Amino acid sequence: METPYDIRDEAMNDLLKGYSTNFATNRKKFKMKFRSKKDPHQSIVIHSKHWGKSRGEYSFLPKMKSAEPLPNKLEYDSRLVVNQLGEFYLCIPRPLEIRAENQGPMFQKEGSGVISLDPGVRTFMMGYDPSGMAVEWGKNDIGRIYRLYHAYDKLQSKRDQIYGKRNKRKRYRLHHVMLRIHKKIRCLVNDCNYKLVKWLCENYCIILLPEFRTQEMI
Repeated sequence: METPYDIRDEAMNDLLKGYSTNFATNRKKFKMKFRSKKDPHQSIVIHSKHWGKSRGEYSFLPKMKSAEPLPNKLEYDSRLVVNQLGEFYLCIPRPLEIRAENQGPMFQKEGSGVISLDPGVRTFMMGYDPSGMAVEWGKNDIGRIYRLYHAYDKLQSKRDQIYGKRNKRKRYRLHHVMLRIHKKIRCLVNDCNYKLVKWLCENYCIILLPEFRTQEMI
């Protein structure tokens, strides 16, 4: 077969992981299926032993053009992921550095290691600590996200009004633009979430998060 052995072997490992997941949840009936070509993400495993070789099927990997410099050596097996936009991502595991207690955040006042969070709509998150400091995260970001969703809905309506085989390429182009807008929205949301989590973990030891009932919000 033209497909390298290791890629076929990892596909079998993914199948075994699927079985293990279903067995762990005590499902009595389940059916394993092939992955769909329409899945938003596809991936293959890149073994660390193949990285950096000058010959063979994997010799092109270190020579790929990338937004960030590629490592000369992989310590762990990685995954090459492609999304619906044709963008490739190399997911490289990194060892987790665990800080000791004496390396945690330092507090100037007693009780300043505690923060209470108040989620909202116009302002994504408000934080209050006993020292009297108030922090706003994502203020008015919902306006930008709303404008992107509005543009997405307009493109979707335009695409749904185009019929016939002659307009197949036009529908495809509109769908491609919609995917880019959706990705932009997800990146904005994830960026805000990750930065907030990082800042909280670096500056506080106790984080109080209330129950967030979205159904009661106006």
